[in-house]
Amino acid sequence: MSETTRNKRWAHQANIERYRKIIKTHLTEVERQFIERRLAEEQQALRQIARETAFEPARYDHAVRTKLDHVG
Repeated sequence: MSETTRNKRWAHQANIERYRKIIKTHLTEVERQFIERRLAEEQQALRQIARETAFEPARYDHAVRTKLDHVG
């Protein structure tokens, strides 16, 4: 998974946590609807990242690859 993808995933997770905290506070109906919609959008974005990265091949750093190459 690329650093960009990890950063996006982290941002969506942070937003989800923030919206979950906000939803527990006193909100008007309009505010609640907005937060619920944003929460659903963030959850969907996180699911999309999970789908896109589920089948990415594992990436090993150079040191691990070099060590494995010398073992065989």
